Amino acid sequence: MKRWNLCSPVPYQMNGQEKTKWLQLGVMFENKSGKGYNIILDAVPATDVQSGKIKIMAFEPQEDSKRSWKDNPPSGGVDDEVPF
Repeated sequence: MKRWNLCSPVPYQMNGQEKTKWLQLGVMFENKSGKGYNIILDAVPATDVQSGKIKIMAFEPQEDSKRSWKDNPPSGGVDDEVPF
């Protein structure tokens, strides 16, 4: 069964530059019927105050499941310099 990590972008500034870190909110996987997806959220992302929209991106988990998400984040605009 295919599975994705659901993440939300969190913008921040470091040394005058705008950066983005990704906060994992939950997981998504194919429904047994094959007619949709099950989404399990452990947290709900903050709403953009100006637009009223939320953004959640689905990333395929890395193959090396022994490493944590923090040590092995999804690709695509992730900043590894954030200490957390």
